[in-house]
Amino acid sequence: KTTCIRVVYSDGHHIDLPIYYCSEEDATPELAHTSKGWVDSDPREFSLWVDDNLNAQAKRIVRYLKGWKNHREKENSNLDLPSGFILTILTHEHYHADDNDDTSFRETVCSIYKSLSRYNGFSCYRPTTPSDEDLLVDFRATRKNDFLANLDKLVKACENACNESNFKTASMYLIKQFGDRFPKGEDITAEEKSLELKSAIASTGIKHKPYGGISR
Repeated sequence: KTTCIRVVYSDGHHIDLPIYYCSEEDATPELAHTSKGWVDSDPREFSLWVDDNLNAQAKRIVRYLKGWKNHREKENSNLDLPSGFILTILTHEHYHADDNDDTSFRETVCSIYKSLSRYNGFSCYRPTTPSDEDLLVDFRATRKNDFLANLDKLVKACENACNESNFKTASMYLIKQFGDRFPKGEDITAEEKSLELKSAIASTGIKHKPYGGISR
């Protein structure tokens, strides 16, 4: 690849091995690029940036997106979605905090899609050295439409799952996007689950208090 050697393993996962050169300990490392030669690129700086700018939930959203990317590419060997590096930056730029990861993920992905699909909105700039680099330049010519089409499918799957009352049906929308990483839900609605829990509590002899506490 242009900035790394990709080692593909028999089970489908891969590891990208970039080539860096640094003349002095405190100097900015240079990355080998097949067409640009040696370019300034500091992975240590980016690692610090991630720790400073992404909270625990945002880092989980990044992992969910990486899992989605991996499954989609495994299903279609011709598909080449943006790297985890790019997905990390996009998550930071469009992160939506929420008490629930499902809502946070859905709103974050929706914001990413809306932004990238705008006229002249398809860009992602590196927040570290070199800060003027648009990481999506190589995608515009050949892979932009594939990326946006797959993002659109992910957004719709999240919305369909959110609007579905049956847990099993809702989970099937997301299993198509994440594969067996996403667990299959029970064949039961939220209302039925609530009644089931109330029945279980009633059978224990525990009485609910109006304010949500319990008493015997």
